[in-house]
Amino acid sequence: MDRRITIQSVTRTQNSFGEMIETWATWATVWAQVNHKAGREKTEADAVRADADVEFLIRYRSGLLPTMRIVYESNNYDISSIAEIGRRDGYRILANAFTG
Repeated sequence: MDRRITIQSVTRTQNSFGEMIETWATWATVWAQVNHKAGREKTEADAVRADADVEFLIRYRSGLLPTMRIVYESNNYDISSIAEIGRRDGYRILANAFTG
């Protein structure tokens, strides 16, 4: 585990116009092992869009939720699944980043 990642949680608040606004705040900054799994390109409405699957391995932390996201090397990754490793040894997090 030689990479620093930031795990963020979302907060929804209402602005002065009554609209719901999402704000991301740091929940934890942790050490992780990062494994790049796959990458794809798609063409949507005359634009090329790329996405990449990444696996993050971290030590166990209580309170981790799939609604959170990971920030790694200035990219935002949506968490698609969280699997516990062993008996609270750690987590295997599969996440996806979109660019384009």
